[in-house]
This record gives sequence, C-alpha cells and structure tokens, in this order.
Amino acid sequence: MPLAIQKVTVDQLPIKVELTEEMSMAQGMTLSSFSQVELVARVSQAGSAVPQSGDWEATFGPITPAEQKEPAVLVISEQIP
Repeated sequence: MPLAIQKVTVDQLPIKVELTEEMSMAQGMTLSSFSQVELVARVSQAGSAVPQSGDWEATFGPITPAEQKEPAVLVISEQIP
C-alpha cells in the first residue's frame, strides 16, 4: 500500500512531483512516520496503485527522506511480467 500518491496521466510526463504529508493514503501513515521509503513511478493501463502484469515502472530507494538533498529522478523503463 502506498504511503502517498500523485496520480497523473501519461501526457503529463515528464513531471516534477513533490511528495507531502497531505498526500497520505491512510490516516496516521504519513511520510514522516517512516525512517525510510521507496519511490515508485508506474504507468498503469488500469490506473491502479497496485502493480499489475504489463505495467511499466521505475523504483528508487529505499531512501531516508530527511537525508535526501537532491531530487530523485525516476525513468520508467521496466515492464512488470
């Protein structure tokens, strides 16, 4: 289950996204509640946050948000079998 999500369409790519506490998917599960997180960018035909066969994605991390000084760059290039 994602902690935070920013849903965009393919025609909006490339895009710069800044994850914030307000993007939390579940009450009490904020980005600051975790010492490390993994960033995932996914292109999904179904539009689901849950990965499915045929989706394309990129991952970055795990990272420690408090120590991440530079923007993370994710290139969506791996297809989920």
